[in-house]
Amino acid sequence: MKIAIFENEYEAAVKTPFEAVNIIYFNNQLEVTNFVSSQDIGDFSKIFDFKLVFVDIHLSRRSELDGFDIAKKIIELGYPKEQIVVLTGHLGIEKKIAEKGLPNLKVVTKPIFLDKLRNAIKVN
Repeated sequence: MKIAIFENEYEAAVKTPFEAVNIIYFNNQLEVTNFVSSQDIGDFSKIFDFKLVFVDIHLSRRSELDGFDIAKKIIELGYPKEQIVVLTGHLGIEKKIAEKGLPNLKVVTKPIFLDKLRNAIKVN
């Protein structure tokens, strides 16, 4: 399964849990691609190459779009909202998601617990 992650701190906070979940629960069948900024993907229609998308809300300053804007953009393109997972260290993110006019999205909080990550991936 191909997974896209928009995360500017991938090496520091996200890579290890994704690698562990891949080995332990998915027999190394996950193919993860990280995008540090919104412009790293280039043409956003490429998002349809991925079965699941994780978006960190706060990306680096060099990112033209934050995670909310990325989620909005890919939903507008027709990407299924059920396949978008917000990746964040912020509590109360559900309220912020609603305030930004986004649908109810799945959330995985940082620090990342393997069972929560597995569940977010397994549903898809």
